[in-house]
Parts: sequence; structure tokens; C-alpha cells
Amino acid sequence: MLKTYHRLKEAAIKLVKQEDDNRVTYPLVWLDSLVNISQENIDGQQLIRSSIDHLITFDNVDKCEEYIRSISSYERIILITSGRLGRELIPHIHQLRQVSSIYIYCLDKPANEQWAKQYTKIKHIVTKFTELITNIRTQRSQRSHNEVNELLLISIFQATTSNQQSDNISNTHFIYSQLLINVLLQMIPINTDKNKLIILCKEKYYDID
Repeated sequence: MLKTYHRLKEAAIKLVKQEDDNRVTYPLVWLDSLVNISQENIDGQQLIRSSIDHLITFDNVDKCEEYIRSISSYERIILITSGRLGRELIPHIHQLRQVSSIYIYCLDKPANEQWAKQYTKIKHIVTKFTELITNIRTQRSQRSHNEVNELLLISIFQATTSNQQSDNISNTHFIYSQLLINVLLQMIPINTDKNKLIILCKEKYYDID
């Protein structure tokens, strides 16, 4: 049983790596009034393009929103925005399927944390560019882990449905338990998880004294 699980996992990892080498990663959209002016931001663009080919920059909220809305709903983008312009843009695009995740790159983290709480797609608020890049790369890695798990689920389903013998039931239970443990170990918590859990509990159990 354990050999079956590891065999399926190795095959899934291999397939995801092959696809990752060939596919285009989620494009980055960077909105900042100084994105093409300040030397720090220009250097940051070069750093991003060293690992991600598709980076689009905007210094105007309306043009940025127009671009995001022009993207097919089947495509996804990662948005980087300053705090000031993000406060204008995010209420208009947060609900769009095209927007996978949002990062606030700003100077005043505490001030932006206040209004950002209501938007679940805002993953991190950072003041250092190195921290921004690290978080984006971590998300990309996590997405690859999720794809491995999805392929594992498909492989397990195909393996078990192709043979209906009774001993397959226990094998399936074992493999699913291993998969669950694998997913839990790979989960990366974010800063807002605790607050979201508190809000959810208050909504769920509001009538309990």
C-alpha cells in the first residue's frame, strides 16, 4: 500500500515538474505611481524578470483596471500594488476570477493593514522588496504542491476504480490518509489565518453564549 502511494506521488511530481518547465507562470501586474521612475523599482523589475517572463507595469489605476478586466476569466494574474493606489483599485477588481492573489508593497505597513483586512486575496503586506519576492516564490512553490496533490487524487481515483476488488477499499483509505497528512504538512500559514478563523467562529456560533 505504501509503495503504491509513493509510486503515484513520484509520478505526479515528475509530471508537474515537466509542466512547470514548459508553461508560463502567472503574469505579474505591478501598479505604482513610481514603478518606472524610482531606481529601486526599476531594479526590482529586473529581479522579477530574471525568474518570471511576464511582468506588466502601470502607474495609472484606470489603465491597470482596464487591463485586468480585458484578461480572459480563465487566466490568472498576481497583482503587486502600492498602498495608496491599491486602496483605489482593489475594491473594483477583488471579485474578478482573473485576480489570483494580491501583494501590497508599501512604506506604511500598519496603516495599510487596517483597510486590507476585508480582502481575502491580499496575501501579504510588505515594506521590503526581498520579502515581496520571497512570498511570491513561496506561493508559486505552494501552487506546484497543490497540483501534485490534485494529480495524486486523480491517479488514486483511476487506480481504485479500475479494479473493484474488496481489498482495494482498505488500500484507498490508507492512501487517502497519507495524502491528507501530506497536504497538511505542506500547508503554509499566512498572517491573516488566525483573524479569519476568529471571524468565521463568531459567524458560525453567534447564538451560543
